[in-house]
Amino acid sequence: MTTAKIRRLAARTHRGQTFGRDGDFLAHLERAAAAVTGLTRNPAAAQAAWLYAVPDAGVGAADLHRLGIAPNTVRLVETLQRRPDELPVPPHHYAERLLRTPDAALVRYAVLTDLYRHRADESAYEDLRKEHVHLADALGLPRPSLNPKNPLAGQDLAALIAARPAPGGHWGPVARAMGELRDAEALPYLVEGYHAENVPDGRFCCLVAVQAAIHTIVTRPENAATAPVDALIEQWWNAENGWEQRVAVWGRAVARDRAHRDALLAKAAANEPGTVSSAIPGLVGPGCAREVELLRTVVERDDPRWRWARRAAVARLVEIGSPEAAAVLRGRPLDPTDPPWHADPTWLAAHGADLVDTLVAYLDEYAWVHEGPFALGELRAVEAVPALCAMLREPVPHFAAIDALGKIGSTTAVPALLECLRDDRPEVRDLALRALSRIGDPRVVDAAIGACDDPEPRVRERAVRVLARHGDERAVPQLIRACDTAYALVALRALVRLGDPRALPTLWHLFGDAAADRAVRHTAGRGLAAIAGPQQYVHHTRDLRVRRAYVWLLGHKPEWKPEYQLKTAAADDDAIMRARAAEAFGRLGDPAGAEHVRPLLDDPDLRVRNAAATALRRLG
Repeated sequence: MTTAKIRRLAARTHRGQTFGRDGDFLAHLERAAAAVTGLTRNPAAAQAAWLYAVPDAGVGAADLHRLGIAPNTVRLVETLQRRPDELPVPPHHYAERLLRTPDAALVRYAVLTDLYRHRADESAYEDLRKEHVHLADALGLPRPSLNPKNPLAGQDLAALIAARPAPGGHWGPVARAMGELRDAEALPYLVEGYHAENVPDGRFCCLVAVQAAIHTIVTRPENAATAPVDALIEQWWNAENGWEQRVAVWGRAVARDRAHRDALLAKAAANEPGTVSSAIPGLVGPGCAREVELLRTVVERDDPRWRWARRAAVARLVEIGSPEAAAVLRGRPLDPTDPPWHADPTWLAAHGADLVDTLVAYLDEYAWVHEGPFALGELRAVEAVPALCAMLREPVPHFAAIDALGKIGSTTAVPALLECLRDDRPEVRDLALRALSRIGDPRVVDAAIGACDDPEPRVRERAVRVLARHGDERAVPQLIRACDTAYALVALRALVRLGDPRALPTLWHLFGDAAADRAVRHTAGRGLAAIAGPQQYVHHTRDLRVRRAYVWLLGHKPEWKPEYQLKTAAADDDAIMRARAAEAFGRLGDPAGAEHVRPLLDDPDLRVRNAAATALRRLG
């Protein structure tokens, strides 16, 4: 599907939806897609920017596939959706998963960039700002402006130097503007502001702004080895202040220069987690026994403060790739705050099967309520089903356990999941229905039929989708009722698949409804063509689209004896009606219809002539 068609799909899906305080949602999508186009040449990324929000409007991955969206685009749209286990955790968890798919991370970065054009002044979006900064730093793209109302934002360095405050003045605005420039020549002036504010009676807000600007400039790879950065590193390398020392180590690390290897190894052996996590990313090359042993000591630390240092050590061991490094990775302890599969997505496939019993035992610990079920679900560990079902019987069922049972797909879990359908929280009922749909047990049909009357709209929608996938003749009445709701297209497709004659009145109603969506009318037409039933007449309608569709339908119903109606359509004033009539005669296959098709070979419209020629070839 072309980008233009995808834009029209987004426009239909988000019709009437607003964005921020000064525009509609479609304009936001257009700006985000344009930004992505400027960042990558992959057309799937720009298309995913148009569609990233359609799942929230009820258009799932299966619907996108059926609409002809390219698989690469659908995968990106799915990647951009937050998983249930990512909702209550810090924004870095979601951003790090996106960074494993760079195009998805670029789409999210563009969306957040446009979001801040409208809402950067609202403190309620602090978590999104942190996520935006994390993505910007990882992708090497500009950070969001932390204060869009800063009068100094956008000025050059000379103007900012001239705007430095007098003693006792506020350094915050100048520091933030200098940080956005990322110019190494601003460092001496920022250090001046740092010393002015880093005093007992200094303003904490200004000190934080100055520190952020210094850190941003020093840690940029393009500023490595510049004279101001080198001077600051030499000054702060062995500073007593922990923050100053960490900044200096970061400045050396981002250069990734083998000449600094010994100095960084010495810092990686420190007993301060911030310094260690700053030094390890600067280690390059094949590694050595001394480095592997040093990284092993970091990996084996179980103090929560060492989480980021452990993650950096694991990433470096994966980069080294030697047998000794692999042995350290295999023997690393399991930590729920930093499990091995976060840093290495292939770890579960390689080593997870040996740890199923251990992970099942950890399910009793609160710290593992998210990561344990996630890992067991990815491993499809059937032996974990009883323990996961026990988690569902707790006063507050765990989302990750429901999702894991759906991935495992064991019918043993069906009774526990059916119990979740009586939970007070709609998100639990929704997840339980999705898990039951994945399992595919026959009992899911009755459960979905009952959920069609749920008071929560998203649960009703999920129930209709489950019936569309697994429904049988028991589901037909509920699917017919759903044809009067926003889920009409999903329900119609299920009715067409089932082919039950009880759906014919509803199909005729939607087929002849001039106000119906085009996709709904076409799906109803396919159902009427496939299900045997008496003929009804809609030729009296004034809507040309319905009349054209009716002529198409006549070509699929030889038992209706439609020759007279097709002969009338072949003489219609509308060219598409005449072309449809020719196609219908050819599809019916009656050689007697050739006499009505042959005059259309001289039709003034090329489409009609081509349709007539094709029909005559089919009629012999």
